[in-house]
This record gives sequence, C-alpha cells and structure tokens, in this order.
Amino acid sequence: MEKPNSFEDTCDKLLYSLKSLADMGETISGVRSIEKAAREILHIVLGTMGASKGALLKLDGTRLTVTAARGVSAGTSITASRELLLELENAGANFLLRWEPGFPEELKKLCDTLLPELAVVLAVILRAQNKMVGLFVLSKRFMHQMYSREDLEVLDTICRHVSVALYNFDLRRKIQATNFQLSRKVLQLESLHDIGLSVASFKPRTETLLEVLYGSMSLLDARKSFYLEARSGMLSIGPYVGVNEAQLESFIAHKTYTKKLLSGKSLKLSASRTVKQIFGSGTCLAVPVKTSNKLFGSLAVIGKESKEKHASFSSDDKKLLEAFATQAAVALENEEMQEAMIEQERLKKELETAAAIHRLIVPAPEDLPSVEGYRIYGHNFPCKEVGGDYFDVIPISKNRFGLVICDVSGKGLSAALLVSTLQATFHSLFQSHMTLLEIVDQANKLLIRNTTAEKYASGFFGIIDTSDGTLETVNAGHNEPLLVHGNGEIEKIYTGGFCLGMFESSSYQSQKTELSPGDILYLYTDGISEAFSPDGEEFGTGRLEAFIKSKAGAPPEELLREIERTIREWTGQYTPGESFAHDDFTQLAIQLAD
Repeated sequence: MEKPNSFEDTCDKLLYSLKSLADMGETISGVRSIEKAAREILHIVLGTMGASKGALLKLDGTRLTVTAARGVSAGTSITASRELLLELENAGANFLLRWEPGFPEELKKLCDTLLPELAVVLAVILRAQNKMVGLFVLSKRFMHQMYSREDLEVLDTICRHVSVALYNFDLRRKIQATNFQLSRKVLQLESLHDIGLSVASFKPRTETLLEVLYGSMSLLDARKSFYLEARSGMLSIGPYVGVNEAQLESFIAHKTYTKKLLSGKSLKLSASRTVKQIFGSGTCLAVPVKTSNKLFGSLAVIGKESKEKHASFSSDDKKLLEAFATQAAVALENEEMQEAMIEQERLKKELETAAAIHRLIVPAPEDLPSVEGYRIYGHNFPCKEVGGDYFDVIPISKNRFGLVICDVSGKGLSAALLVSTLQATFHSLFQSHMTLLEIVDQANKLLIRNTTAEKYASGFFGIIDTSDGTLETVNAGHNEPLLVHGNGEIEKIYTGGFCLGMFESSSYQSQKTELSPGDILYLYTDGISEAFSPDGEEFGTGRLEAFIKSKAGAPPEELLREIERTIREWTGQYTPGESFAHDDFTQLAIQLAD
C-alpha cells in the first residue's frame, strides 16, 4: 500500500470525495436505468480514485454480469460458484487486495478470465441489507500507484451508496416487473372474460372456432394459430390463421405430437427444430379442447411476440390457454346440444307428421268396410310414435274385395311415406280390374322404381269372391297367414315370392282356397310372433297357433282381443290402447259367417 499522503493532500482528497458523493447522489436519484447509473457511478469512482480501468459487476443469482466498465467490454458475464459467493458474503472486510491474504483464488481466476485487460488489483464487495449485490473491481491507479488507506476509506463510503443504489434499482426493477405482470394478468383475465362471452354466444361452429383462434393469439401475443379436430382416434385439420394446410399435414404426420394431443394432453415446445422447419418458428403451445367427457380437438398457438429473439411460451401461458380452451370446449358442447335440440324438435315434428299420415292410412276397426256374409276385424299398435305396418280391406266390386297386410322397412317419416305410397298403389291397382298376380307384380315394380334400394315391404295380398267363397292369395315374403277351419285345423298359406321392392325381375305365384262357413283367415305381422317376455323369450308362431286353435269358432273381434290380451301378459305391458311390443303389432281376421 502507498505511504500516507500529507495533511493537505488528504484534505483535498476528502473535499473531492465529498463532491463526488454529492454528484453520485444526484446521478442515482436522477437516472432510472441501472446500466446508465452504473456508468455514471463508475466514472465518478474512477475519477475519485484516479484509476484508469474498472468495472461494476452486478450479482443476479449466481451470475456476475459486467454492468458498466472502462477498459473492457460491458455485458459479458460468468457464473460464480456458490462456495465463492458464500466466502465473499462472509468476508470480514469489504476490500480485497490482490496481493494480500484472503483474496480468493477463484476470484482471481474469474477476474483473469472475464476481465484479463483490467489487471484487477482491488475488489470491493457491495452489500445491502446484509446481502451481496455485486462487486467493484479496479486496476492500479494512474502511474501504477497503489491505493492508500484514505483512498479505501473514501471508496468504502462511495461503495456503501453504490450498494444501496444497486439494491434499490434491483428492488425497483422487481416491483416494476411484478406490477407489469399483475397488470398483464388483469388484462389477460379481462380479455379471457370478454373473449369467453363472445365465444359462448351461439353461432355457426366455424365462426366460433375462428373467434377462438384470434382470441388465443390475442391472449398470448402469438403470431399464428390453428385448431385440430379429434374424431375416431384421428386428428383432422380445422380452421387456421397464419399457417397453411400443407404445414398442418406435416405437423399431424408427426406421430409423437398427434399421440400426445389425442390423449388429451398439452404440448409445449421451445426451440423445436421440427416445428421451426414446418412453421418457421420453433415455439409452439397446443392444449386440449375438452370437457369432462369429450375431447373436441386441440388449440395451438405458434411464435410468441416478444422483444427477445427466442421467446418461449411460459407455464402461465399454458395455464391461460388451457383455461381459454375449456371455455371454447363448453361453447362447442353447447352448440352441439343446441343442434341436438333443434334436430330433436325437427324429428318430433317429423314424427307428428308421420303419425298423422299413418293414422289416416291405416283404418280403425270401425272404419273397415261391411261385407255381407263376412265378419271383419283388425287393429294396429305402432311400437313407437309411427309404425311401418299397414293393413286394409279394399272393396273391388259387388262380390269381390281385396285384402292387404304389409310390413315396410324402417320407421318414422320414411316408413309412413312408404306406407302412404303402398296404400295409394293398392287402392288404384285393386280397382283396375287386374288379376291379383298383375297387381302384385305392378306394385313390386313401382316400389323399385320410386324408392331407394334399402326400402322394401313384406306383404300378403288376397281377393275374396263372396259369390262362391273363393280366396286367391299371394304371399310376398310375409308371415304365413293362418287359415283356421271350423274344426280347429290350421292351414298355412305360403305360395307367393320375394318381398316387394327387392328384385324387379321377381315373379309371383298365387294360390286359391275354398272358404267354408266358420273358417277364419288370420293375418298378422311379426310384432306378434316376435313379442318378447321380460326374460327375453320370444312368443313364437307355435304358441300363436296353439292359442288360435284353442279359440276355434270364436268371432274375429273376440279372437283378436284375446290374442292382444295374451301378448300383453307375455310382454308384461297391460295397459290397453298403449304400445307393448318391440315391433309394430298388427292383425286382421276375416270369417265366413255360418
């Protein structure tokens, strides 16, 4: 250390130091940038100490960064070991002279590595609130002079002010950062609320998803966004902003990404080469759009806007986007529910229309024609609002009338319209003086030409001549009608061909039978024979035949009502007038009176 100065020199230096302290106080109070303040402080310290080179190193965690320097470049930094930082914090003095014991070896290496041009001889530990905040390092004074005791005392006073200034600057920076983050959070939450309200309003799906994309970009300062639809274990391209389909196809082709997104998990990528090759930016955040029971798809944002060159989406960004995606999922679910309600209302009106059509077409028991010498009774119970069964008794001439029973494919409005077509067709054909075979053949061709391939109908058709009791029949793929003779014997009528509407080239055969007084012709659809008990057992044709045989001689009305009662008991549905079968329940009986 240099020998003590004279009294006059010491007084001059103290006066200069006091002025320097005043100047530094004004500098610290008037400058808001820590970098600018550090440069001014360094300038004052070097001038006061008469040093040519020096640097102010700010401590941030374990990293020492050159905040201001003369003789070396500012901005460089190095990580110090925790052992060195602990040793410096516990050092008894604030001053460490390189040639004296106690100057840490690691600090020497650090100075030689980070600041080789500086030739550090003095390090001043900057402390505030019993915590190390940085280091002042200085080279020798001008003319290679060393620092006197008075120099160190003045420097100690200055450095105490510098330490407080660094601490306050850092505290101010943290408070500003916290305030900024709080303000940003408030803004994001307000935006989330406003965007959520907009998204939640009912509108077309594509419009909703586009609002979701623009909203996500606004919330996270992203440059691009896209939505991927999740269906049947696959991702498909939805709306997008700032990207194109080719890029999205490349993204979807990446199995690791798609597997994670289809599992309903979030995907956060920073500096990804794959994503950068596809989209031109390596930062990507994708979150699931899902409710508790359904995954709709994935919402993704790319390229975070920031002053930093390589800004990444943070964990807070992920939470925010996940919250927004949940709002979007609820909006999509509400839209689906609204669409379902609209569809349900449409189906309800369709069924009401179909039921009205069916009621007009299928005759009630009291609407059946009265034929001299014959007892006729029939009824129909649709298993749902609208059935696909149809029966009719059609007067042809004074001595002839036609019989029809059909079971068309399908239910609802399409079935009702097909029944309507058949009703108009048979009323027209039976009154056209065609033979029964011609009637069935024409009905088959008309059905094929005017309906789709999946539409067909099984049916049984007959003509009774009341003058001699002759019955001519054609069975087009229908349940075999039962001809119950007065003595209880049952005869089945098979002769006919394929169901109507199956093959245009179908040919049909007819059968003629003589009715005797007391004979009953019983026609039915499979809703009767295929009625199930609560245990799942089918009623079957065997039980039906045995029951009818036990009721031989009963008039048609009594027979049909007893069959209905028996089937209700079998199925466990006892309320009269209500549907009780899993399929339409239709029966028609014609008896030649004694």
